[in-house]
Amino acid sequence: MKLKSLMLGAAATAAAATGAQAADLPVAPEPIDYVRVCDAYGARFYYIPG
Repeated sequence: MKLKSLMLGAAATAAAATGAQAADLPVAPEPIDYVRVCDAYGARFYYIPG
């Protein structure tokens, strides 16, 4: 009976120790320049790719 309790306690401790690892924070992707200011015509004109 003591061996069963010891094994159950060891398994519970191992399960708790492996589940307590921290996850990495999600990294925000860099913004993509879908629309940008057109240098040829000035600040009031925009370049739209496509």
